[in-house]
Amino acid sequence: MVEHVGSRIRVWADVDIDAEEPIPRDNPYVEFARSELTDMLDGARLRLAGFRDRARDWALEQRLTPSTANRLAEALDRGLEISGRYY
Repeated sequence: MVEHVGSRIRVWADVDIDAEEPIPRDNPYVEFARSELTDMLDGARLRLAGFRDRARDWALEQRLTPSTANRLAEALDRGLEISGRYY
């Protein structure tokens, strides 16, 4: 679950957002400044793009056809919503 606390964002682990009970305050969470969110998401997207590209390279190293390697990369891109071209 994501909770907005002033200028900060708190992401809770193992919390059912549809539950009627309040969030147990001893549950683990990650908290960061709202202003950091864009940079963190951009960094994650760059790392995922690197993974996608490395997977394509690996497929070529395994002697898969360039078409198959590109389809693998496209499937990763679409499934992980990396580039934004597919949604």
